[in-house]
Amino acid sequence: MNNKIALICSNLKVGGTQNVVVNASNILAKMNYNITVITFSDEDKDFYNLSDNVSRISLGIIKNSNNFFESIYNNVFRIIKLRSIIKKEKIDTCVSFITDTNVITAIALIFLKKRVILSERNNPYISNEKIVWKLLKTITYPLAKIITANSEKGVAFYTNKRFIKKIAYLPNPLPEPQPDFNRTSQNFLSVGKLHKQKGHDILLQAFAKFLKLRESYSSITLTIAGEGKDETKLKKLTKELGIEKNVTWLKNQNIYLLLKNHSFFVLASRYEGTSNAVIEAISMSTISILSDEASSSIEFLQNNHNCIIFPSEDINSLCLSMQKLIEDSELRLQLGNNLKDDYNNYYAN
Repeated sequence: MNNKIALICSNLKVGGTQNVVVNASNILAKMNYNITVITFSDEDKDFYNLSDNVSRISLGIIKNSNNFFESIYNNVFRIIKLRSIIKKEKIDTCVSFITDTNVITAIALIFLKKRVILSERNNPYISNEKIVWKLLKTITYPLAKIITANSEKGVAFYTNKRFIKKIAYLPNPLPEPQPDFNRTSQNFLSVGKLHKQKGHDILLQAFAKFLKLRESYSSITLTIAGEGKDETKLKKLTKELGIEKNVTWLKNQNIYLLLKNHSFFVLASRYEGTSNAVIEAISMSTISILSDEASSSIEFLQNNHNCIIFPSEDINSLCLSMQKLIEDSELRLQLGNNLKDDYNNYYAN
């Protein structure tokens, strides 16, 4: 097809949004669309693999900003560089992902007469954005032809905003239901960037309380897979809680391999759009404990039916939820069977 489409993302490191960008690009290329993926980061930072039919442009312009003025300079440079490459490549449609990149893309395309689609990935009612980015969103989002959101909450938020031309619900792609695995150990897994949003600090505090409930829990472990700016802070918290020997930290891992080796999945997000990690976990019928924020965008998830849902930031409730799974084998069987049936029906429809 002649229409050239660019998917624009900050990087292709491990992450739910990056996973969506790569999967969408590969699928569209297979359908004979002319697809280019543009990132601000260098290509050697990529975790995911793009199809040979997808063009790849890495701008290599990711720099840390030490102060406000450096931040302005770096973002203006990104705008100029992105505008230049879009003109050079004669891109017709630009699909951008995540707030910061969305704002930069919208500004870069002013007066270029390109079709602009901006994709929101978090819960905009709670998303912890700085005031300057909220202001820039108000100014730039009306420039887009379409705003997409991967949750009904996101759609509702932007539907009520003035000057937004069109808002569309675009859910995350669903992985195929996976075969059952014989999980014999009792251990917990959490997957997500090491950032306040994902609530790993809440999980660590709850896990520390859980380990103190019974002597027999001393051999149970928690694996946290992810990267992010809070890594040092979270590891320090682990030491302060005295649970270092029970916590394993991993980076850049295949989530399906991790899920095969863990009995329970936990995500304690403070806010969330639709988590790819949750979708991947439930596609493998992994018994899950989820905050109400992590679960709310997946309509068929029900507390004590196919998962356990606890109030966001409620450390004690999360602790007791972990104990409930460990102690109640009948509940585990019920949750696993119901989750498998419900996900298969959800995927089929």
